[in-house]
Amino acid sequence: MGWERLPPGAVPEIIQIKSGKTFTVYRVPMPCEGPEVRQAADGRSYLVYMYACFVFRWFRGESRVRIYAGHIDQDFRWPLPWELNIEDRWDREALVGRARDWVRSHRSRFESNQRRR
Repeated sequence: MGWERLPPGAVPEIIQIKSGKTFTVYRVPMPCEGPEVRQAADGRSYLVYMYACFVFRWFRGESRVRIYAGHIDQDFRWPLPWELNIEDRWDREALVGRARDWVRSHRSRFESNQRRR
């Protein structure tokens, strides 16, 4: 990717290593889509939200949120092996907040493993 094609929201950060050499890296916001209210084939309403390529699908009246990989316009036949429970009122802000928290927690497990190596 050329420097002229950085995604919106990219923030430069200067990193210095032990030898004193510095590098500029860019922090880029996680990709996200939604949240949107949609209707399933059986007529039930659900909220769908994608953050960091994890898609969260929450049906009205349920506390269980199913998690998928991909984008919000995908086929929802293959959920990932994790679920999220939300006991709050069914609304967009509740889904966005809990989904972002879940992704950060999930990713931190892998980031801490990388630091140990």
